[in-house]
Amino acid sequence: MSSKPIDTYLESSAVLRALLEGDADLERLLEQAVPLTASRLTWFEADRALRQAVSAGRKTAEEAAAIRDQLEAVRSACHTIDIDEEALACGARDFPREPVYSLDAIHLGTALYLRDALGVTVFASCDTRLRENAGDLGFALLPPAGRQVFTE
Repeated sequence: MSSKPIDTYLESSAVLRALLEGDADLERLLEQAVPLTASRLTWFEADRALRQAVSAGRKTAEEAAAIRDQLEAVRSACHTIDIDEEALACGARDFPREPVYSLDAIHLGTALYLRDALGVTVFASCDTRLRENAGDLGFALLPPAGRQVFTE
């Protein structure tokens, strides 16, 4: 792990965009942001999305195995935290742009908790609603504004 302070929270959609969809530009941005921190929720959602891609025929079992290896490499380079009472308490609030669904509130709450605990100031996500809320809460965003992101 690098001696650089952990300042970037990695949300599921960013890692999925980089690895599952093969967004090389985003993958490079995330490599430059190392070290990263993520919630166990990030890895759970990424695993579920990969299983869904195989089930729906968007990825073969062989492709999924290669992506799973890449995902494990990213995960091992990250500081991963549990979904704990502090993160849940930070997520149990009103956010600037409601509605915020439960799992998204956990991501935002975790990032808020990590801002206080570790100085996290950057939120890496490709989800429009999460990015809007994170930006309104004062986080810098990865990928930078202007990049195509997911919409609901």
